[in-house]
Amino acid sequence: MNDIVICETEHGGKTLLTAAYYKDMQLSLVRMHPAREAGPVPGTICIGKAETAQKNIGSSYIRIGDGLYYLSGRSVRPGTELPVRITKTAKGGKRANVDTRLSLTGRNCIVSADPSRAASAENGTYSYSRKFSVQQKEMLREWIKEIPSPRFSVMLRTNAAFASKEEVLGEIKGLCGQMSRILDISPTRTCFSVLYEPLPEEVGILMDIRGEKPDRIVTDREELFEKIRARLKQEPWAFGGLGENQIVLYRDERVPLPAVYNLNRDVSRLFEKKVFLRSGAYLVIEKTEAFVSIDVNTGKCQKGKDPGETYFAVNLEAAKEAARQILLRNLSGMILIDFINMKEPEHREELLAFMRAELQRDPLRSEAVDLTKLGIMEIVRTREDLSLMDL
Repeated sequence: MNDIVICETEHGGKTLLTAAYYKDMQLSLVRMHPAREAGPVPGTICIGKAETAQKNIGSSYIRIGDGLYYLSGRSVRPGTELPVRITKTAKGGKRANVDTRLSLTGRNCIVSADPSRAASAENGTYSYSRKFSVQQKEMLREWIKEIPSPRFSVMLRTNAAFASKEEVLGEIKGLCGQMSRILDISPTRTCFSVLYEPLPEEVGILMDIRGEKPDRIVTDREELFEKIRARLKQEPWAFGGLGENQIVLYRDERVPLPAVYNLNRDVSRLFEKKVFLRSGAYLVIEKTEAFVSIDVNTGKCQKGKDPGETYFAVNLEAAKEAARQILLRNLSGMILIDFINMKEPEHREELLAFMRAELQRDPLRSEAVDLTKLGIMEIVRTREDLSLMDL
């Protein structure tokens, strides 16, 4: 049974809203964040009003309700009302941002449009994830020939290569239809009206599950349960084929939902520096200002008859777990992994290729750049949202 579990967990005296994906009862993906203040979240599309323009640097400030948002790359005449998408909310002294380029993100594609450039040549274009192989790209090109060319820019995400043709084409049509409705109603809506709200943040984990489908979404929060079911009826393409009966409200008060999956135990382990491997070796994960370091230690691992082969096997095990921890902890930026030194050049090449294959499972852009002769691998991963180390 593959379940998405959504509930509250406790860590360090904080209550965290947690969405966890369990594949055969093993934690495979988790997203956690503190309870957010009321107000629009990133991805919301609404009508904003320009307050000030800075023509010399091509930027403006846009008012949405009580909040002021920064718009980069475009100077808008004060008093103008226009549809915008919230890209960032104010946090830690950093300003909130909006963009006039509107976009809707699905599991398999992103549909974008810029109302200020309605006649742009980008309309009706497709682009593809850099992670696609030549064969995958050709397959998707054949699929999209079966539907009319869209009015908008459609970017096919890496997930599309692991989905069925019906799922991909259904989502493209659904999101394009949704974007058409947003653009059609925006001229008649009053200032600060909300044109689109993204899926509840806790359900956003659906977008990051690659190559497989959850069997259920299970939550003990009744309000969220009702909200998910309502969105499922409106946007069935966003839920990867899940039906209404696969959205489950957990009601057993005798055993809390996190205890059913050992979620609190699994989450607490993600905040520990050491991660033990079956071989007896272990990883040490630490964050500095400049990068995240992952050190591979042999620990209680026995060398065996051939130390070179043993170290290679341990490094492969460590690479697999390191890729899993990067995903679970949402580590980003520069990540340096100090593997056990190996003498054989072919072992280093195989290890680098193995790690690159493991990172293909990552929904974010991540790349194993190189592996030095001393066994240090450099990985670069897109920075998005908070890592668990920042909570």
